[in-house]
Order: sequence, then structure tokens, then C-alpha cells
Amino acid sequence: MTLNDIKDYIQSNVTLHFAKCNHANSWFTHTEIGYYEVEYSGGAYSIMTPDEVDFIGIYSDLASAMNACIERHRNALIRAIEDGSK
Repeated sequence: MTLNDIKDYIQSNVTLHFAKCNHANSWFTHTEIGYYEVEYSGGAYSIMTPDEVDFIGIYSDLASAMNACIERHRNALIRAIEDGSK
């Protein structure tokens, strides 16, 4: 299996599953590299990733915000693999 095969697999198959927090405006998931969270506030959604200390971005719907977290997680995994193969 090549590095490109692994990257393709991650892009096609890695996903996150979010759970809703007890309060109505937050969803989260925990991974091996940290927490991802989506928050609804002021009519828009924002995300927090393991690399951030504050919420970032403005997304019009929950699915877009969750997809942004998933894409950031995939990219973090790919970067870790690339860094490890150097």
C-alpha cells in the first residue's frame, strides 16, 4: 500500500460521529487527536478543532459545520502520516 493509497482511503472513509450536548446548541466528538465541537450561536454555526482555542468559521447549517470538522480531521491524519513517513 502506498502513501497515496492511504491518503485516498482516509479521504473516502474517515468520518466523525457527533453527539449533542445536554444544552441545545452544541455538538461534539472526541478523537485520538482531540475534541471537535460545533456550536450554534447568533444564527450561525462555528467549529472548534483540537488546534483551536476559540470557535472559528461561520456556517449556515449544521451539516456544513460538521463537514468542516470532518475535513479538518482527515487533513490532520494525512499530515501526521506524511510527517511520519519523512
